[in-house]
Amino acid sequence: MTEQDKLFNQLQLAVIDGDEEKCQEICKQVIDAGINPVEAVKYGMGAAMEKLGNDYQAGICFIP
Repeated sequence: MTEQDKLFNQLQLAVIDGDEEKCQEICKQVIDAGINPVEAVKYGMGAAMEKLGNDYQAGICFIP
């Protein structure tokens, strides 16, 4: 697993957990690593939001 994949996975978990501070920390790491921030939004945050949306539809989670 590449460093980029690890950061995107960590970002997904932070979004799913609703951990704003952790999201900010990981986003800074993405930028410091020279990773395209648009990809972080798409593959990190976007993937997490898609999972949350699916879980919400299935009644598994609540989105305040």
